[in-house]
Amino acid sequence: MAIKPLILFICCIFILGNLYATDRKTKKEKDNVLYVVDYIPMIAPNEFNFKLAGEFYISNDDIFSKEVISDKQRIKAVGYDDVDTLIVIITNGYHNRPEEIKRIPSFYNISINRKDGKIYPKDSHEPYTGDFINYYFFGKMYSKGKILNGRYDDTLTEYYEDGVTKKRSAVFKNGKLDGAFFQYFINGNLKLSGSYTDSVRNGYWVEWYSNGNVKRRFLYDNGKMTVVKEDKQWTELLEKADNFKKDGKDNEAIMCYENAIQLRPDISDIYYLKGKLEVRMNRYNDGIHDLNKAIKLEPYFNEAIVSRIVARAQRLESAGSTRWLKVNEDTTPEEEKQKICNDLKRIAQCHQKDRYIALDLDLPLMTKLDVLHFINEIKNNCQ
Repeated sequence: MAIKPLILFICCIFILGNLYATDRKTKKEKDNVLYVVDYIPMIAPNEFNFKLAGEFYISNDDIFSKEVISDKQRIKAVGYDDVDTLIVIITNGYHNRPEEIKRIPSFYNISINRKDGKIYPKDSHEPYTGDFINYYFFGKMYSKGKILNGRYDDTLTEYYEDGVTKKRSAVFKNGKLDGAFFQYFINGNLKLSGSYTDSVRNGYWVEWYSNGNVKRRFLYDNGKMTVVKEDKQWTELLEKADNFKKDGKDNEAIMCYENAIQLRPDISDIYYLKGKLEVRMNRYNDGIHDLNKAIKLEPYFNEAIVSRIVARAQRLESAGSTRWLKVNEDTTPEEEKQKICNDLKRIAQCHQKDRYIALDLDLPLMTKLDVLHFINEIKNNCQ
């Protein structure tokens, strides 16, 4: 299985965001390059179609055709007077789309009137009424729904990038959330369920594990959350742990997590928070042990999986280990390499349905660079 998307994922969550944003602005001013994807000009390409590393989220497998135009007359003829280079891309998703589907507008050819908050077709003074379909920049369907007199109406559904598996589903009435809300895992099972009234949460909300088991429940009254009675004590312990961490009292925070686990040993988040803190305290074995428990409870807990990859890399690169940074030869045990490879593959599988995953790993800059270097070494040898 290809692991290349994982390195994009790791890079995105580390250090390149701000560097690329600055570099892209400079490059734009210098080169004046404009991308047009499926006839949509990319006015703000870093919003969600570019990797933070500076490349398209669009891969070669997504592209039906690509043309680089530098002839000023041709560029001017299609309406871009101040562009030096035009890069025109047609995705496979667009090329294979039936003509009747292409005619259904997306939010790139309708606009929002900032004065009254309604949605209008471009160059029209009448609010839009009808269906809409939005697309990822690589051509797959992202969301679809209905608009009535310029406002969302009926069910709005978002999809993972396969265009089949639901990501979220919400009911709107006259532009406001009003009815059932569902969020889904990439395997299609429920992740969160509840309901809205006049755009505020009301009633019982349920959080699920990807295997269908209930994780926890919340009670909302006009948007105000109340923790159900059986969860009150352990959630208070998590709040105390958070305050202890802010005050630098890590050992006291660990004790809070341990007490919370005694109350609810079936909550993956507690193991994740405890494991991350233990890794930060250089207690790598303990941290990995707790991250293992979090991932066992929730196999799609991507934050925990990536934290485990980093924890294993840090443990191997830590002073006193068998493979320290000052040691030139690779003495990484094959068993450890395989464990890291397996986690890289798990994240790569998630990226097949959701390439926009982005996480933050709260590590010092030099540690990030060291870990990235090591993970890349491992990745290159994964089968």
